Amino acid sequence: MRKYFLPLSVFLAMIPMLAGCSADKISYTDEPISGGGSSETAADLDCTDFNADIAVLQILTGELLSGSCVMSVQDQTLAFDSGTLVSVVVREDYGFGYTNPSVGVSGRFWVAGGTVLEMKVADALLQFKCEDGAWSYCLDGGLIWNYCADAEAGTGTPVFKSLEDNGETVVVSLGSGNTFSFDYYEKD
Repeated sequence: MRKYFLPLSVFLAMIPMLAGCSADKISYTDEPISGGGSSETAADLDCTDFNADIAVLQILTGELLSGSCVMSVQDQTLAFDSGTLVSVVVREDYGFGYTNPSVGVSGRFWVAGGTVLEMKVADALLQFKCEDGAWSYCLDGGLIWNYCADAEAGTGTPVFKSLEDNGETVVVSLGSGNTFSFDYYEKD
């Protein structure tokens, strides 16, 4: 069996790159926003509401996959037979003034900006940040951020587009196009 060794100088040169991979802050060049013809760039955006909606989506996905039924809906708060209460906030956008990646679910996997990520919804919470004109996502609580897309001027895509309750079924539609349908609990 062959063993390979890196020369000490190559290993020492790699240390800054390895250390930079785990940094919480990713820097991008201050390029103009693509497609807009403007020299303006997106500043650091407050993604609190966006990330809160994604956390709610994770809970809804878990309830859907476990076959939970809705017990009641009051002021967009769904009560499930599992005991879970979750509030779905339907928004027009996030007030960014910039487009944001759409977020959805494909089977059991997260979808960000139309790309299926190799992480199951149940295994990790998807989070976003926008800094220096670029969107990044992480799936590890903020340790490693991955580039997702440039922030372009425009209107954001909400996680939740609508919530409809007809008394028999509750349908939650996502901005990404997904639709979650929950039946009401029926007593035997």
